[in-house]
Amino acid sequence: MNLLVSTNRKYLDKTETMIYSLSRYVSEPLFVWCLYGELLPKQRESFSLHLHKRCGISHIEFVNMDWVSRADNLFPINTPYLSRESYFRLFAQFFLPEALDRILWLDSDIIVKGSLLQFYHSSLDGIPLIAFSNMDEQGDNDKHLRRLGLSFLKPYFNAGVLLLNLNYLRTKTSMSEIIDFCAKNAPRLRFEDQDVMNLLYHPSAMVLDDQRFNCMVNAPLVFSSSDIVKNAVIIHFAGRQKPWKIQWQNEYSHYWWNCRREDGIRPGDRTVYALGWLWRKLDGHRWKRLLLKPYLWYADLKAFKTWK
Repeated sequence: MNLLVSTNRKYLDKTETMIYSLSRYVSEPLFVWCLYGELLPKQRESFSLHLHKRCGISHIEFVNMDWVSRADNLFPINTPYLSRESYFRLFAQFFLPEALDRILWLDSDIIVKGSLLQFYHSSLDGIPLIAFSNMDEQGDNDKHLRRLGLSFLKPYFNAGVLLLNLNYLRTKTSMSEIIDFCAKNAPRLRFEDQDVMNLLYHPSAMVLDDQRFNCMVNAPLVFSSSDIVKNAVIIHFAGRQKPWKIQWQNEYSHYWWNCRREDGIRPGDRTVYALGWLWRKLDGHRWKRLLLKPYLWYADLKAFKTWK
């Protein structure tokens, strides 16, 4: 299985945990291709060592995409919790070996809790990718399609889980075309590269409406029952509400924390978990929650500076 990820210093350990969660259910060699722009040699070495030791991967290859990180005018960031690293995947097909015909992309804020092998070996004949519909509030799907001028025959897709047909993408697009496309459509990109991928590939992509393989637990109004989360193969903490942030702990955070403990606790994890548990326990006691407010303001300010 070939896995494609993109990460930075802020998300490096989260990417490790995501890959660990996947490795538990892979019965064939796992090859990881990491797109990066700011990782130092020591960080890449530590990342590689962790994946070999904890995840049992067969090989990892790093691909430097720093030129995308530096092109601020071409790849705008309008969403605070996203980073320019997300744009890297638009060009992955041109930097990966030609011998690779397919690759699985997973966002770093994902936990895998079931086998993806059958999905990974799905037929890709004549299509650029397989994706899953965007689990959002009711009615938002139509808004996304209308905003981008896309057909209503199939849903707008989320780019957190993608099975990419590299042969198709190499022959149907070019780097210069994608760069020009990003520049021309920048004013209407609300979700950055996800919008770009929908604009480029929506008409010919296979978009599945299957919550098991991209269960966005931060869109609870979409769930018909908690069994959807229980039976999901992929738990996706999309959006701003991450399980490793104190103020965003919810009833589904334990999926991430359980995997994190298996993969290995990092410095600061216990404090975040304890304060997050306290924050949830104080739900409904606003005057008590005020005791944690200064810390959360500081954490949000620090995160905002990191995003910028």
